[in-house]
Amino acid sequence: MSTIKDFVYHLRRAGFRVNFIEANQKPDVDEPFTDDPDIFFENILPRDGQYDFVKAKSQYTVFPSDSMWRKEISGIHIKNTPRINAVEEYLSFIQKYHIHIQPPAIKGDPDSPDYTDTITLANTGQLKDHLLQLLGTDRSLVFTIEKTQTGLPMLHFERIG
Repeated sequence: MSTIKDFVYHLRRAGFRVNFIEANQKPDVDEPFTDDPDIFFENILPRDGQYDFVKAKSQYTVFPSDSMWRKEISGIHIKNTPRINAVEEYLSFIQKYHIHIQPPAIKGDPDSPDYTDTITLANTGQLKDHLLQLLGTDRSLVFTIEKTQTGLPMLHFERIG
């Protein structure tokens, strides 16, 4: 048995840009792995019922069906800000909406583009869309939000390819 998360990581290893937000439950999926994202997104994911997805800018974002991820967030004033600062500012801002996500731990060179590329977020948008905007124009970066051992969700970035 595999989980949706297992499928996402399999697609990433095959070179596909798939962002992932982990749901509270981790249901099993009784399907063989596929390197075809269309099969995954059209046939396997809808049967799960706990996840939705969007495709934008040649990448997929898999997120829990929970309405929180479609929540409209407004009043954002993040413009031309280094990614790590934009992430910290945004995650701090959304706490007023009772959304608590831990910022990523810095791994490797803190001066790398992963942390220093400049980011601008739309003033208003859905939570999942703002998270996608935190990737900026870097076509090899994806994000994951998953629970840590403490139970709190944490955002982190990963390079594909």
